Parts: sequence; structure tokens; C-alpha cells
Amino acid sequence: MADIQVKSETTLVKKVWDIANVLAAAGVGFTDYITQLTYILFLKMDDEKEELGLGSAIPEGYKWKELVDLNGSDLVEKYEEI
Repeated sequence: MADIQVKSETTLVKKVWDIANVLAAAGVGFTDYITQLTYILFLKMDDEKEELGLGSAIPEGYKWKELVDLNGSDLVEKYEEI
């Protein structure tokens, strides 16, 4: 079981760094993508907390579930609204 968790963590770290490298290559600064990544992780963690029945600190219309099914410009517009 521990091996599976380590593999999952390693995979996650690789994905985060892959995204960071793409953003850096596009001219996005380190602090900008760290801020955005932190915000996205906060939304996802709040969603998981809510799934466990622990409630949410985020008002309706601004939650993870409002982002997850969007793509392209629709996703960008909603994310900027949030």
C-alpha cells in the first residue's frame, strides 16, 4: 500500500512540474503559477471536504464543481470570475 501512495505522490509531483515548465516556457512567472495552483488546490480540497459531509467555506457558484466540467474559454472565463 505504501508503494502505491509513493507512486501516486511521485506521479502528482511530476505532473505539477510538467505544468510549471509549460507555464514558465509561456512566460508565466513562478509566483503567478504558484498562486494559481494554490487556489485550485484549495478549491479541490474544499470539494473533497464537502463530499465527506464536512461542509464548505465557499459560496455556491465559486466551487470546484463549477470548474470541473468546463473547457477552453468557458473555463478561463469562469476561473477569472471566481
